[in-house]
Amino acid sequence: MDMKLYKHQSDFIVKNPDRYGLFWQPRLGKTFAALRWSKTPPLIICPKFLVAQWEEECQKEGIKAHVIGKERFRIDHKDLPQYETVIVDEVHTLAGYGSQVSKALLWYITKHNVSRVLLLSGTPYTANPFCVFLYGQFLGHWGKDKYMRFRNAFFYEQYFGRRTVWLPKTDAKTKDKLVKLIQSFGETLAVDEVFDLPDTMTIPVYFNETKEQKKLKAENEDIHHLARFSALHQIEAGAGMKDEWLKDLCEKNKKVMIVCRYTDQIIRLAKLLDGVILNGDTKNKKEVIDKAKQAKQCVFIVNGAIAEGWGVPSFPVMVFASLDLSYIKYFQMTQRNKGPKQTQKTVDYVLLTKGGVDEDVWGCLEKKEDFTAKLYDQT
Repeated sequence: MDMKLYKHQSDFIVKNPDRYGLFWQPRLGKTFAALRWSKTPPLIICPKFLVAQWEEECQKEGIKAHVIGKERFRIDHKDLPQYETVIVDEVHTLAGYGSQVSKALLWYITKHNVSRVLLLSGTPYTANPFCVFLYGQFLGHWGKDKYMRFRNAFFYEQYFGRRTVWLPKTDAKTKDKLVKLIQSFGETLAVDEVFDLPDTMTIPVYFNETKEQKKLKAENEDIHHLARFSALHQIEAGAGMKDEWLKDLCEKNKKVMIVCRYTDQIIRLAKLLDGVILNGDTKNKKEVIDKAKQAKQCVFIVNGAIAEGWGVPSFPVMVFASLDLSYIKYFQMTQRNKGPKQTQKTVDYVLLTKGGVDEDVWGCLEKKEDFTAKLYDQT
């Protein structure tokens, strides 16, 4: 299929690196650029829910590829034939230091002396800098002997009784050093560096708790800290004033995307608003997305935990009805609503409960931090 390349895509293909990280933000065409880059039939490793999408794109481009989910790759990697080209999509999701998937990938690349490796991620820096160390290993920049030097540069020792834990350094100088290291492995690119997009306004909206929500919270006061947080967060996502506000918003706007963390909330809002659902167990994802694109009026309700790797049209209004604890998940969702065909200003609403755990989560996300680390620090 002869599709037109954008300049940043054609520049990358002309550059034609052998081992590289394509760290472009969502909606910049990493999939298409990666397929045009591959000279030989590639082995493509990706999250399970993206396998069908990659297979479809390979078929469109007339490329014979072996597409495999990352967990299946972990199991089968020693039985796979040798490929000269390996593409790893959403590499940040498998780059936990010591993870079995990471070990399998490093084994495969080393065993078969893979000559061309391309890592894809719109969010290459996760909560743990060790992912960056692994990018370097996957791309052949250093071996295991550099582990101690990397750890000492980007982590510090924290003692919990007799146990020593290495925690990431968070000072600006260290973060800048880590960003430069990522950039040395490949190309980082933001959407607004490529396209002149209309502004997006982010508006927090605050709600009082209902009597029922207060009662439910009181019943969860004496349970373990982590379980209590989960319970309170789900209670704040339950039926209440937010639902009525959403109903009014959807009546005033033709196309609204609503992002939720909890399945119960997704199902409830879909019934209330006659919405189209994109959840983790959605079988016909492509049909659902096409329906949302073609509809003149649509309430599109998605699970924020599956933000990676799917494309939807730009919706003028997006609402975070409940927040994910991961900044990466939040960031990916905001970027999914941007793209080259966006022509109008967009509004992102963030629904928060006054004095609730919602506010604590939002405080971290505003600072581009994961709330999970803060939550565990409180234990």
